[in-house]
Amino acid sequence: MNGFAELIVSLLVLFVLGYFNFPLTFVYSHFIHLIVASVLFSFVFSVWLYFKSFQAPTYNINPEATTGYQYYDFFVGREVHPRIGKMFDIKLFVLNAGMISWAVVDVCLVFKSFMDKGCVNYPLALTAVFQLIYIINYLWHAEYFLSSTTIQYEGVGYQLIIVFFTLTPFFYCIPVLYLVNYRQYVSNYCIFGIAALYSLGLYIYTQSNREKYMFRRNAHDRSLINLESIPSLNGKRLLISGWWGFVRHPNKLGDIIIFVAWTLPCGFENIFPYLPAFFVIMYLVYQVLKSERKCEIRHGAAWIRYTSCVQSRIFPQVF
Repeated sequence: MNGFAELIVSLLVLFVLGYFNFPLTFVYSHFIHLIVASVLFSFVFSVWLYFKSFQAPTYNINPEATTGYQYYDFFVGREVHPRIGKMFDIKLFVLNAGMISWAVVDVCLVFKSFMDKGCVNYPLALTAVFQLIYIINYLWHAEYFLSSTTIQYEGVGYQLIIVFFTLTPFFYCIPVLYLVNYRQYVSNYCIFGIAALYSLGLYIYTQSNREKYMFRRNAHDRSLINLESIPSLNGKRLLISGWWGFVRHPNKLGDIIIFVAWTLPCGFENIFPYLPAFFVIMYLVYQVLKSERKCEIRHGAAWIRYTSCVQSRIFPQVF
C-alpha cells in the first residue's frame, strides 16, 4: 500500500499506454463523463461502506456518526478505519487513489496540449509540474499526513470519498485544464517569482507537518530540543515555538500559498482557474474553526494558554 510506489507504477502504465497509441486524450474529451462516473461510483462505494460498518467493532465506530440520522451518518462515515481482511486499509486506498488519479488526469491533459500544439508552453508546464511535485511530496511523506487528527479520527463516508474520488482529481486540476485551452504568456521574472512563492509554501507545508509528526512520535527527540511546549491535562503537550509557535496551523498556511502559487500562471483574465484556491481557503478556514473547538474541549486551560501565546490561526496578524 505504498502510495509513492503506486504512483510510479501508474505513471509507467500510462507511458506504456501512450507508447502503444492508446488515446490518452480520452480524459480531456470525456472530462464531464468521467466526473459523472466518479460521482456515481463514490455514491455506490459509500453505500457499501455504510452497510459494512454495521459489522465493524465498536471501537472503530466514528462517535460523530452515531446520531441516528441515517443521511448524516452516511455522509460523515460510520467506520473510522474500514478494512478488507487485516491488510487492505480502505481509507489509505481512498487517499492514495485520489492523489494518483489527480496526477494521471494532469498528465493526460498535458498530453492533450502536446498533441494539439506540438509543444507544452511554460505556464502549463509550470503548473503541472508544481501539482505533480505536491502529489509526490504527499505520497513520499505520507506518515506526516496520516498521523493528523483529521485522518486518524474522521470516518470514511461519502464526504471523504467524494473529496478524493471526484474533487481531488477533477477539481484541483482546473488550472491545468484552463491552460490547455487558454494559452498565457508569463515573463521570466514572473516565473521565478511564482516558483519562489510555491517553494516557500511547500517548505512551510512539509516542515510544519514534519515537526508535528516528530513531536507526536517523540517529544524528547534531539532534533526538537530547542522547541518549547506547554503540558495539557490529557498528557499531551502543545508546541509554542517553531512553526507551530509562528501560527496555530502553519501547514494550512503552506497549503494556501501552494494553491495560489500554481494558479498564478493562469493570469487574471478569468476567475475560473482560481476556484480551487478559493475553495481550499474556505475549506481550510472551516477545518481550523472546527478543529479548534475540539482542541478547546480536549485541552481545556492549556488551550487557552496556548492561544494567548500563539494568537494567529493561519495568517499572521490577520486571522
